[in-house]
Amino acid sequence: MLSLLVILTDKERRSMNMNRLERVYGYTRASGMTQALATGYFLWDLCRTAPNIEVFGVETVAHAASALTIYLLGFRPFINFYSCNFLLWQLSTPFVNIHWFLDKLDMTGSRAQLINGILLVIIFFCCRLIYGTSQAAAALYDVWAIKREEMTYVPGPRSPVGLAGFPGCHKSKLQFDTGSSRIPFWLCLTHLTCGATLTFLNFYWFFKIILSLRKRFDSKNEKPEVASGVTKTSDKASTTDMAQPKKPGPNAD
Repeated sequence: MLSLLVILTDKERRSMNMNRLERVYGYTRASGMTQALATGYFLWDLCRTAPNIEVFGVETVAHAASALTIYLLGFRPFINFYSCNFLLWQLSTPFVNIHWFLDKLDMTGSRAQLINGILLVIIFFCCRLIYGTSQAAAALYDVWAIKREEMTYVPGPRSPVGLAGFPGCHKSKLQFDTGSSRIPFWLCLTHLTCGATLTFLNFYWFFKIILSLRKRFDSKNEKPEVASGVTKTSDKASTTDMAQPKKPGPNAD
């Protein structure tokens, strides 16, 4: 919710939206504060899940490590503008946690869980798959577009003639660039790897959510079978847990 507040009220951040260079290199105090809180959370998440990987699963540890890496690198600064956008993926997390608690309260297959499940699927799909994927692609495009432009420059002062073919916002900053302030190639690859991991996990968890909901409510609607005078019913405990079997829910994105 803090990231949503920053997106709506931070005028300095809003002005960065029209400038690719500022979206990659820019930094505001409000976005930095949000980024710091997210970094602390993902650090805690990694310390909690890594020692218990057999409980939480490899995918949860990979998510925590990838998210922590992206938010730590943001303090260079690097794509600080997108830090609040990425946190909006978490709007689906409360519904995942509610689903998990309903299981623990022996309300598996209840109407409350059905309503929560429908909301979860809608919000997860909109926030993580549609909005999340589009923002990850936009950040990646900005990073590599600037990287390509920077690679065309020769370090050292240049005359305005050599910058004639590039946007004005780049001329004032890059004509005195010595090369040390450019995006290193390893940073581009790290961002690409972590972003691809998080996006893949969003799709992976979404399909697990769909399968989990189908198992719960399909098993509830099954009629008891009678064989040799013994009534057989489906065992509730046989259904898999939500998205991550032994955890309240994925802490994504």
